[in-house]
Formats: sequence, structure tokens, C-alpha cells
Amino acid sequence: MNLASPDIYKRLLGQRALDGGGYILAPDGSVTGSVLYQVLTGNPEPPGGARMPLGSSVDPATLQCVAEWIADMGAIPDSGVRDATPHG
Repeated sequence: MNLASPDIYKRLLGQRALDGGGYILAPDGSVTGSVLYQVLTGNPEPPGGARMPLGSSVDPATLQCVAEWIADMGAIPDSGVRDATPHG
């Protein structure tokens, strides 16, 4: 998944994860309710049971960046209208 592509938040917001276990980005902007965050942290156990990236983990700074991006975009009315790419 390329989080730097144009309008990524708008395209992922409210979209179901392939396994149907939740939303890639929760419609309410919840960090912990977003499958994207769940697969990076393994908490709670992500849908499908696979933590990403396989065989390793995301460093704390990157994880914090993703969490802030989800939270910040969820707080913006009509999120995704602008290109909002995570910076890390």
C-alpha cells in the first residue's frame, strides 16, 4: 500500500479490508479502529491475524507518524479533499 499516493485518505476512508474484518481507515477517524493501524501494531490482533510487515515490525517513530496522520485527517471535516500524505 502506497500511503504517499494522491488522495489516499479519501480512497481508503470507510473501505473494508479485504478479509472483511473492519475498515482500512475507520469512518469515524479512529486510530485504533482502523485496520491499517491494527496490522502495524498487532493490537488488537488484526483481521486475518497477520501483523505487517511480515517478519518484522514498524519502528515507533513511523508508527507514531501513521497514528497522527489517521487522527489528524479524521478531525478534518470532509477529510481527503486535499492530498494528505504521511510524513515520517
